[in-house]
Amino acid sequence: MGLIVEDTSIERAKAARIEMLNEKPPSFRDYRRMNDTVMIPDKGFVKQLKTLNKDFEVVWDWGSSRWEIWNFPKELGKTPYHVTTVQTKNKTYRELGADVLLNLQWGDTTRFSLNELVAYFDEMDNQVRRRKAKDFETKISDITRDTRGFVKVLRGRPIQTPKKKAIERMVTNA
Repeated sequence: MGLIVEDTSIERAKAARIEMLNEKPPSFRDYRRMNDTVMIPDKGFVKQLKTLNKDFEVVWDWGSSRWEIWNFPKELGKTPYHVTTVQTKNKTYRELGADVLLNLQWGDTTRFSLNELVAYFDEMDNQVRRRKAKDFETKISDITRDTRGFVKVLRGRPIQTPKKKAIERMVTNA
């Protein structure tokens, strides 16, 4: 006599699989949390970020385990947008620090008018020109200083003779 035992584990696995396929994956915003219980941004960093721009918020992306800085405008109708992700060059976790604030401050061009930006870039160009002129002048003066010892004066006219040639003449004349 054989009893037929129904295997309900296969039926349960099939039902769980169908249920899993019917579920929607988490949305883009579900991965970002502003009040995560595990990862809380440093209060000092948040205060400094708020002084830089009142609309900036630090958000924890638990999907990729990185901090992100978002701009949440207070005006109606404007959508929040991603400003930067705090990560290393290898795109791994990195602590929040002052260098992040400096990068945000450096990249913020809305604080300056167009005339101020043009004047700033003109001054940068002038600094590059001055530096190149000074480097060229230094190079020429170094060459002059190096070759001064090789120059002999014959009848009031300087003639440049390399040291190697002068030694060869002394050896052949001896």
